Amino acid sequence: MIKVLLVLLAVLATATKETSGGMPERRLLSTETKDTDPVFGGHRSRRFLGTINQINEYLLNLYKDILKKIENYEVCEPDNGGCHNNAECTNNDGVASCECKSGFEGDGKSCAPVNYKLLGEGNCRDEDGTYPMNLSTSHITKKTCENLCDEFIWCLAYEYASPDCGLITDSEHFERYYGWPDSTSWGAKIKINGIRYTIYCNGNGLDCLNTVYGNGSWKSRSNNYCYQKITN
Repeated sequence: MIKVLLVLLAVLATATKETSGGMPERRLLSTETKDTDPVFGGHRSRRFLGTINQINEYLLNLYKDILKKIENYEVCEPDNGGCHNNAECTNNDGVASCECKSGFEGDGKSCAPVNYKLLGEGNCRDEDGTYPMNLSTSHITKKTCENLCDEFIWCLAYEYASPDCGLITDSEHFERYYGWPDSTSWGAKIKINGIRYTIYCNGNGLDCLNTVYGNGSWKSRSNNYCYQKITN
């Protein structure tokens, strides 16, 4: 595959004019032709030149894509750039960047599978029994709720009460892995990856700054189920 990419790259490189920086220069043909031109005059020729320009644009983008794939190959192959087998390797300015795949957690150099244990039928709470930082959203399935928690390293547990989902974290984890929202008060709104959440914490109108999940706990409540994330 790499040989094919290199051949294509060589062909495209010779078919484009290089600038001093080594990148191909986009050379668009003028579509402003006179109707009296015996070869290129008239509307038909303008459509033809427009098609040529589109092909030129396509080849330029293909060149950049191939170049990116080759650079990524050189950094991430062989041995996945030193990343774990369950991690994705990407080229970050010539340095391998490792990120665990969905369903796994770690620093990318090591990735452990994520599982969940049911703490009990009730609300997820901090270790001391107070309310954690709960990012709540509605009208999704339990599996989707679990998948959302898988997606975010800051998510420490999830609470499901059909059809409501709460992603459970605390201030330290959320700030470290996401950043602090503009508002941290009870009932504040936040959007993450296109999904709108309502932040609930402490249950008394206070902000989320002092939430510490620790080993977690739960408080009995019917039709609510708390699942804590564990890695093996």
